[in-house]
Amino acid sequence: SNGTHDVGSMQFNTAYLQDLSKYGITPDHVAKPGCYAYDLAAWRVRLHIKNDKGDIWTKAANYHSRTPKYNVKYRADLIAKATKWADWLENRFITENNKMPGVYTD
Repeated sequence: SNGTHDVGSMQFNTAYLQDLSKYGITPDHVAKPGCYAYDLAAWRVRLHIKNDKGDIWTKAANYHSRTPKYNVKYRADLIAKATKWADWLENRFITENNKMPGVYTD
């Protein structure tokens, strides 16, 4: 392929690290345990959502691949996981529309 590879728990591609090297960020930083790889992943997803074309799911799936045949797979996976997470939250947290009588005062 293009000679790049993924690094760390968030599979951060070395193509992005080339741009970040001017800030002293190396593959070793991304590979270490802890939150740093997640911070970088969030930064990248934010840039995809802000700058890329398409719907929000396509933009978020660009984190994994901009190649349409791969993006479609990741996009579907993101939607399925987000739906599952939304259902889990809805079933476990009280919202304004689901107040318990006598518990809240206005």
